[in-house]
Amino acid sequence: RWCERRTPSVTGGAVYSIWRGRKADFFFVKEGAYFRRIDFKFIRWIKAEGSYCKLFMDNARELLLSFNLTEITSYLPVQDFVRVHRSYIVNINSVDSFIGNMLFIGNCRIPISKSHKNEVLERLNLIGEV
Repeated sequence: RWCERRTPSVTGGAVYSIWRGRKADFFFVKEGAYFRRIDFKFIRWIKAEGSYCKLFMDNARELLLSFNLTEITSYLPVQDFVRVHRSYIVNINSVDSFIGNMLFIGNCRIPISKSHKNEVLERLNLIGEV
């Protein structure tokens, strides 16, 4: 069973990092008339939704952004996030387990595509053979 929550919070607009040119551990997302701070450590995974992407957060909150996965990737720290599928990016620190071509974050299953599997396995601190 794929994990989907039923009440997403819809967010549109630009993504802004206030530390441009420096290492930032958050960005700001325009939500209505104000900007909401999103800490990267609270993003568990990101799923493509057509030309949008949905952020799944630690606190069971979802944010729908008007950016595709390629656009949002440029704002994410590469040491913490990895593309695992054409439709998914995960926070590597949120992965609880994996088997075959499937990652588990909590009760949710995230597929690993064949084209991304080697990079994902390199990023998971594996002890032993796969």
